[in-house]
Amino acid sequence: MLSLDRRRFLFTALGSCGLAVGLGRLAPANLLTSQAAAKNSDAYPIAVAVGPKGAITIADKGQKIIYRVEEGNKLTVLYKGSRQYRTPLFNVMAMTADRVGNVFFCDPGSMDVWRMAPDGQLAPLTGEKIARGAGPAPANQDFDPEAAYAGKFDKPMGIVIDPDGNPIVADLGRAAIFRIPAAGGEPQEIARVPAPHGIALDRDGGFVVVSQAKDQLVHVSAKGEVTPIVKGQLAPQNNPHHVLVDQAGYIVSDTYAQAIWRVSPDGQVKPIVQGEPLVAPVGLALEPDGNILVADPHARKLFRVTPEGKITEVVSIPPTSESQ
Repeated sequence: MLSLDRRRFLFTALGSCGLAVGLGRLAPANLLTSQAAAKNSDAYPIAVAVGPKGAITIADKGQKIIYRVEEGNKLTVLYKGSRQYRTPLFNVMAMTADRVGNVFFCDPGSMDVWRMAPDGQLAPLTGEKIARGAGPAPANQDFDPEAAYAGKFDKPMGIVIDPDGNPIVADLGRAAIFRIPAAGGEPQEIARVPAPHGIALDRDGGFVVVSQAKDQLVHVSAKGEVTPIVKGQLAPQNNPHHVLVDQAGYIVSDTYAQAIWRVSPDGQVKPIVQGEPLVAPVGLALEPDGNILVADPHARKLFRVTPEGKITEVVSIPPTSESQ
C-alpha cells in the first residue's frame, strides 16, 4: 500500500493539473490568443505584494522566480526555484507582506505557506521535507530548494496577515479559512467558505473573501460567521480571484471579464478598469498612496491602476534564457 506522503504526492499532482485546467476553463477568445502567444515565454507573473516603504515583490509562477522591483522599475531576482514538482515555491498562487518585510507565499505545489525573511531565507510554515516515494521523512530538515515538501494545507490560494501578525489562509481544497499562529502551531479553522480564493482584512477586523461558488464576495467575521457582500455573481461570465480593501470598499480582480471591479460596501459592482491592456488580471496589491498594483500573467506585465481608473505599465516580465 502507498504511504500517506506518497498518496498526498500523487493526489496533489493531480490537483495542480486540475488548477491549471480550471484557470483556463471556458476561456474567452482573447485569453486563448494570449495563451498561444505565450508558447515562447514561460513568464507568468501571477502575484504581487507591497512591503515596508512601498517595496514591490512579484511572483512569476511560470519561471519559478521571485522578483523585487527596484528603483527605475528594474527587476532583481530574489529567488529562483526548481522546476521539479513539490519543491519550494513551485506553484505560487498568492502572496502578501507584513510590516517588518517578511513575504508570505501560498504554494499549492507543496501544500504550504512559505515565509521569505528580509534576508531572503525561505521556511515552510506548516510542513516538512518528505521522501520522493515511499519512506520516512528525511532526518535532515535543512532547507533544500530541490527537495520535496508537504504542508498541512491542500490548495492554499489566498493569504493576508491579521493585526496580530498571524497569516490567514484561504484553502480552496479544504473549503475553509485558517489561521496560522504567528508563534507556531497547527493551522486553526476560522470558517467554512466554499471555493475560496483571495482574502483581505476587512475594516471591522473580520475578513473579506472571494468565493467561486454561489455568492462571489463574502464577509467572514472574527467569530467565523459568513455573510454575502455580493449575492450571486459579480458579473456575467466572470472568474474572480483576489480582493483588496480600501476606504471606498472592495477591489476584485477578474480574469474572464478582464476587469478590476469596485464593489461598494452595500454590494454594488462597477469596473474601475476593464479591457485592454488587461488580458487576465489576477494578483492585486495596494500601494501606500492608494494605487492598485495588478499582476496580469497573460499580459506578462505588472500594471498600476489609480482609483480613478488610469492604468500604466510598471514592468514587463522577460523570459529567461531557459524559455527563450
